[in-house]
Amino acid sequence: MAGRARSGRWRIGAAAGLAALWLACSQGEQQAAQTPPASDAAPPAAATTTPPAAATPPGSEPVAPAAPAAEAAKPAAEGDIAKGKQVYAINCTACHNADPSEDGVLGPAVAGSSLELVTARVVRGNYPPGYTPKRPTQQMVALPHLASSVPALTAYLSSVKAK
Repeated sequence: MAGRARSGRWRIGAAAGLAALWLACSQGEQQAAQTPPASDAAPPAAATTTPPAAATPPGSEPVAPAAPAAEAAKPAAEGDIAKGKQVYAINCTACHNADPSEDGVLGPAVAGSSLELVTARVVRGNYPPGYTPKRPTQQMVALPHLASSVPALTAYLSSVKAK
């Protein structure tokens, strides 16, 4: 009888432990998806305002701000790569390999994936026009709650060399 009582308590304790682990993991996913990296802090409002029209000398053209394409050409920040690695570890490794350059149990290797592909697969659950999938399976579901993390995820995947 004593053996049964201990066995029953063990089952309850194990179930409670698994529930606590699941809760901790799901809270970690939410934090990873919602927590912006420290390097993404917005610049002060004064730095982003344009000078008043009166400050432009008469007869001259106002100077346009730097092109956003120049910013897009910059290499990924280390903070973006670190955040992307965290998002990948939490959300992707159940199907894809922990090493993005290797095939996973269900998902293919994803190292070097483009922003267009990652956005289409993660946010919308489809492929970009003209893309040929690596595998014929269509098992990946859309994860739209990760939309704000796609640039960081892409930065991480781009930092890993494809094999």
